[in-house]
Amino acid sequence: MNRRRFLTVLPALAAAHCSRTDSPPNDRRPDPAAQAAAPPRETASPIKMNVALAPGVLCLISWIIAGEKDFFSAEGLDVDFFERDLSGGHLHGWNSVWVRGPSGLLRNDAMVVEYPVLQDMASGAMDYYIVAGEHSGCRQLVVPVGSSIRSVAELRGRRVGLRPTEDTLMWEFLIGSPRPGAEPTRFVHPSFPSGDPREVQWVTEQFAANQIAAYGGADPVPEILIADGVARRLASNTWTPPLNGWYCCMLALRKELVDTFPDLPHRFTRAMRAAASFVEKNPAEAVALVVSKGHFPPSTRQDLSARLLGEYVWTTTGRIQEDLERYFQLLIDAGRIPATTPPSELVKRVYRGAEA
Repeated sequence: MNRRRFLTVLPALAAAHCSRTDSPPNDRRPDPAAQAAAPPRETASPIKMNVALAPGVLCLISWIIAGEKDFFSAEGLDVDFFERDLSGGHLHGWNSVWVRGPSGLLRNDAMVVEYPVLQDMASGAMDYYIVAGEHSGCRQLVVPVGSSIRSVAELRGRRVGLRPTEDTLMWEFLIGSPRPGAEPTRFVHPSFPSGDPREVQWVTEQFAANQIAAYGGADPVPEILIADGVARRLASNTWTPPLNGWYCCMLALRKELVDTFPDLPHRFTRAMRAAASFVEKNPAEAVALVVSKGHFPPSTRQDLSARLLGEYVWTTTGRIQEDLERYFQLLIDAGRIPATTPPSELVKRVYRGAEA
């Protein structure tokens, strides 16, 4: 297996959509039956957590593994997975701050986040802390297999398709600013939600009709397009500098839990690190497990998915605070955050981590 080295370069920028949310009541009552049936924990009183499950999302496979392999319970965490509620509130790509519990909405206590969410965290509009980096890789920029385009800069002024809810800033950064007097790069999104099985067909049709010059998406869709002879890779945050040198996905926990249980970031991160290590060493077994348990559909391209998982860097340098500073500077430069507070101070607002 060819595994890339982790580079010490500028930030990788992975994208997601964010918005504000208000808070319905939070039901934190423990389930006595579940506690009684749970396996032995490190502590007498396990921390109860509700987590949104994003089935079929390749780079979130470590979350499922952490539950299936009891890595959460080994750290004294009683984690229940529920269906996401995508009807409103904050939508971060595949995650929401709400889950659909058996008797109504519950708060999502943990999620993976990417750089766009930092603006809401810093402003207080989203009540989560970053606690650790998770991995680098999972986004690819592909062009039609017969395209004459050979460099990312050639996409300036063209139409680029992006997966639903995908933020544009990462790709704007990679493509570069338009030349003076030239048309800006235009980004288009399909109308269906993220994870919709129509995504591959939509990109194929858009390429065939010359409606888009490239497509930026999350694995495994771009790799499927490549494997099927529809597209070829132009860039990715797994392989392309400077995007491949930094965390794209980061772990976040709800502030109330972190403030109540100060050691939770360490325990949660250890569980996720154990799951990531399993995936890194056994990618094919990990994919087979989540398919057999019904978390991924039977149609999952298992060999292709396992290969992609083996290419990611799951346990990177641990320089999460430096990554966060670079992300904040990027958001400031783009005008998304006022330039009144230094990035280092913004990091202090959002980071309560296990990697300090």
